[in-house]
Amino acid sequence: MASDSKRAVLIAEIKELQSFQMESKRDAVFGGWTRAAEDAYDKRANRLDRLIRELEVLDRDEESS
Repeated sequence: MASDSKRAVLIAEIKELQSFQMESKRDAVFGGWTRAAEDAYDKRANRLDRLIRELEVLDRDEESS
């Protein structure tokens, strides 16, 4: 099913971004953040929010069909 592959792609990107976010938080604790690092973190956080909402919509649509 096409939605299964889309779901897999979304989950893979979410996991990758979450990994980057954890690394960034660790870097911030041990070395502080530059403005560029903070901006990158914020962009990834926004992307994560959008991906999670997209995944929720996809799951909701599948449940209703």
